[in-house]
Amino acid sequence: MRAASTVGASCSGRLLYVVDKNTGISFLVDSGAQVSLIPATSMDKRSPLCKFIMRAVNGSIIRTYGERCMDLNLGLRRSFIHVFILADVSSAILGTNFLQAFGLVVDMSGQCLRDPSTQLTACGVVGTGTPLGSQVAHADQDEAFLSLLKEYPSISVPSFHKEVLPHTVTHYIETKGPPVHCKARRLTLEKIKAAKAEFQQMMQLGIVRPSNSE
Repeated sequence: MRAASTVGASCSGRLLYVVDKNTGISFLVDSGAQVSLIPATSMDKRSPLCKFIMRAVNGSIIRTYGERCMDLNLGLRRSFIHVFILADVSSAILGTNFLQAFGLVVDMSGQCLRDPSTQLTACGVVGTGTPLGSQVAHADQDEAFLSLLKEYPSISVPSFHKEVLPHTVTHYIETKGPPVHCKARRLTLEKIKAAKAEFQQMMQLGIVRPSNSE
């Protein structure tokens, strides 16, 4: 399924930037953007292009190269583990999916992000420019799929914390013999951070839990 197009304000204005203390990356806080992005590196761009395509406000195509899970430290005394789209953009972006996931409030007059859960603020820097305003959309040729997604919105927004499941299906994985294993190999610091962020996100979603086996 192809595609994402971007729509948003076409006029320049005041923009808020916050910094991730773990990486030093400056993120544009774009409440008009539906998705969150990080600039793809030269190594990322060696990978095959994704079918997921976006368009900027001016109609130009923004190419994407997959996703990356990151653990942000915004100085709010809690971690922010989120999956970002690797895109051909000049600035990292915190979109509404990030703000809604963590309940953060944009305060332009105070030039900060407010966290109601901790009552703390992440001070930012105000600049000028044109926000990307990325919004996920579907191509015309996907109308049949789009109608199904509108009928069942939970398909594209999965939840792993439902107390009451809408079905009675239970999955079992039967295993026999000793556990499959391989020799441990040392990872680079960058890969270790990425792996830890992925595991932390899966634990927060309830997909996995720490093992108590010896």
